[in-house]
Amino acid sequence: MTVASDRVSHSYRPGGAMAPESLSGLVFKAASDLIVTREDDATGLPRKLSAGRDYVISGDGAAGAATITATGVWPDDTIWHVERRTFAQQQARIIAHKPLPADALEAALDHAVMAAQEARDTSGRGFRFAPNEPGFDIPSRQRRRSAFPGFDYLGDPVLLQVGDFRGAKGEPGGNVMAVGLATDLWGVSVPPGTDIVSTSGHDTPGIGAALYVADDLADADLLAAHPRFVFQTANGRIFRLRGDGSALTAEQMGARGAIGPGLAAANCQPALAAGVRYMEAVGIGQMAMTKPYYQPWAPYRVSDPEDQFAQDGIHFVHTRPISIVSTCGGTTMDYRTFNGGDPRTEWQVVNGKIWRGVGHQLVRKLERPDDPSEYAALHLHDMHLYTTTKYTGQGFWPADPVTGDGWDNQSHKFVQMQPDGFNEGEVRVTGTSSIVGWRGECFYLASGSTGIFDGNIRIAETNGQAINPNDVRKLIVRGNVLIENCYFSIEGKGGEGSIVQCTIRNTKGGHLQGGAFNFDPSRNYWPASARPGEKAPIMQVDVNQYDSRIGIFSNVQGRIKSVDSSVTVDTTALSVVNGQVAAPADAHTIDLELHAWADRSSDHIPLTLFGINDDSLGLATGQRGIHDCRFKVHCYRTERAIAEGKYFASAVQYGGSIGERVIIEDGSGESLTGVALAPATVVRDFHPLFRGNRFRSTQPEQSMPSVNLQNNSAFAIIGDQMVLRSHTPGDIYAWINGAVPFSVATDWVQDGQELTLYNFQTGSFPMLAFNRFDNRLARAVIPPGASMTLAARVVSGALAWTITRPPPPLTNARDIDFASVLVPAGGVSAPQSISVTGAHNRLRGDVTFAGGAMGDDFEIVQVRCTPDEVRFRLRNNGDAEAQPPTGEYQATARGQEQ
Repeated sequence: MTVASDRVSHSYRPGGAMAPESLSGLVFKAASDLIVTREDDATGLPRKLSAGRDYVISGDGAAGAATITATGVWPDDTIWHVERRTFAQQQARIIAHKPLPADALEAALDHAVMAAQEARDTSGRGFRFAPNEPGFDIPSRQRRRSAFPGFDYLGDPVLLQVGDFRGAKGEPGGNVMAVGLATDLWGVSVPPGTDIVSTSGHDTPGIGAALYVADDLADADLLAAHPRFVFQTANGRIFRLRGDGSALTAEQMGARGAIGPGLAAANCQPALAAGVRYMEAVGIGQMAMTKPYYQPWAPYRVSDPEDQFAQDGIHFVHTRPISIVSTCGGTTMDYRTFNGGDPRTEWQVVNGKIWRGVGHQLVRKLERPDDPSEYAALHLHDMHLYTTTKYTGQGFWPADPVTGDGWDNQSHKFVQMQPDGFNEGEVRVTGTSSIVGWRGECFYLASGSTGIFDGNIRIAETNGQAINPNDVRKLIVRGNVLIENCYFSIEGKGGEGSIVQCTIRNTKGGHLQGGAFNFDPSRNYWPASARPGEKAPIMQVDVNQYDSRIGIFSNVQGRIKSVDSSVTVDTTALSVVNGQVAAPADAHTIDLELHAWADRSSDHIPLTLFGINDDSLGLATGQRGIHDCRFKVHCYRTERAIAEGKYFASAVQYGGSIGERVIIEDGSGESLTGVALAPATVVRDFHPLFRGNRFRSTQPEQSMPSVNLQNNSAFAIIGDQMVLRSHTPGDIYAWINGAVPFSVATDWVQDGQELTLYNFQTGSFPMLAFNRFDNRLARAVIPPGASMTLAARVVSGALAWTITRPPPPLTNARDIDFASVLVPAGGVSAPQSISVTGAHNRLRGDVTFAGGAMGDDFEIVQVRCTPDEVRFRLRNNGDAEAQPPTGEYQATARGQEQ
């Protein structure tokens, strides 16, 4: 045969007609020399076809006039390739000196030509190297898996592993296809082998560009549940929004941010809420806010506002952990009502109740999950979460659906963790963040959860609580945290290790407590008190408060600085638990140092202690209201307060049931009444134990707690400084002068109590007696302008008052002339007297001769006190009649312990 053509291959589309295809010019010896393949639809790689099953070769191949016919119907776009691969073999042996076989030579020439043509075709489709350059050495099948030929940094050929070039998100080797907008993805056909699609934006070029991936998560179920973020290509492949793998931006979700309030494009709530659900489904934990301003509108509410578990009308609902983080240095989210309205003036009314829209709801678990990461949790960083409502000082509940005022605790919480069930996730606020303008609680934290507020944080403008840690596992408030313009600051309880370090301004109340829920410890994370051998679950506090009030309960330790503010320990509030009126638990294990400043107001008392005072509740079962607490109170006045006459009425006031070891000690400073006011209510059990205090009164001659000695044979103490007065019963202006016996009872007094008694009344001489009405000598007398200090001590098993600093005695002197007086030997003189104002027959008298040596012959005898004088005689102990010494005689009148 003659090889008159250089064709070695032919390509065509067989289609569905099964018509013969001419192989004109393709010279071959046998049909077995032809290799027929088709391109694979998915990969584009050749797939070998079989003669007889897939096709039939007919005609004269040696003359280049053969045909190929497909035996089945093929899609119109299927491509077939016919290639010649001549089977080369030696046709005949040529032996020297024998005739040359012409047919064998012809066959050899044919084979040589066809082999040369095929070799040239093959080499033309392969790598070509420069002369004298090395080529590739391909290793065995086992070693060339997942590899491809390439070149190293010197340019030498080398077999590269796929992992060497597997890039991320559009880098070389990442197998990425770049397309247009995310909203156009449904019309795109993504070829097989491309697993990542890169977009230029969500619905606008340059805004929300993202990566979409075809992986195991991208399936039909995900597509049906999250059509905003999952798409199916024109050729049937499913891709999902990937972001950077661990975070999605708000714009990738379809939200549109801006640089300020007037420039927001639209309501971003539908996009972000859908994004939250998608992130939870695929395990992405961070929402990145790339712009300074976004505006979500609350969805429409249908459910009753009192339903704490309904999820309609809420901006964002979370079932798993999520972080919302500003990536532009600070992002404001301006939460609006359902129609984009201003929450100050526009709201829904549902079933006669107001609805503005909860910000974030964290959904409870009905069963405790094995994996703690399944709890809903929220982290906010450099975020400003804002509505336009302001603090009005109106804490009535629920809010008025007509005026909108009041405590909108049903509809306008910022963070609401669903109560009951299991909701032990974490709410964390960090960076420079603020939560402002929520008429309900800013943060409601469920039992067992954790609240962390750590950074430069401001929580303000609410008619409810800034933070309500409802029996949380732990509460951490530290850094530069400011709580201001709130009805309540922090009202709740934190477990062991809780820390509250913050500044509080202009609030009406608050409640700090370590440990547990008051009424039902079995349902809360911490027991009401530590079990034997356990460390008490202490909350450490370091709080600065201005123009505010805050309550302290059990298991609190630390410092509070108050300016025109007050601190209260109050166990008088009753609650209803399971339909029964219940007394609150005791307040105990408190160790607090309080620095209080009067500045612009005289309306505050730094520390108030109110124990339960209800005969029908608690007292019969041994409750003591407040016990085992220590307070150090320091009172100050600013220059402005001094100039304007502002002061604290008292450092401490108290009343009700107070148990043992409630100590007020080492205090200092000044208030109108010194350390304490008269008890606000009847005192049960004990007075607080006052000791070591150094308080002074701003008006000491008038203002310390006082007792009328004419009305009281014994009196209960008030604080550790009191004024003794004596006036006619019923007439505080009718003063009675002279000596007045009195006694101090030990009723309600605790071991260690100190008491300083002052006598500021001119002409009054209070005498401390064991019993006012018997005739025993008084223990001490207090001259006008003087004072003495007592301490309660256990002596011989009984509590008694001991004098630790006696007052000075009453004293006077008189010159007596005995020039004409002779006293017989062994005799005594006539009675002599020295005037000592305040002297009394229940006092002990002493007389001394101050004029020099009296000598051995005379002694002073028969000294006794009578009203306003000390009487005595002189005894002559000599052997002869003699004249007593003339000169100054000094008399004193004192109690037996002076």
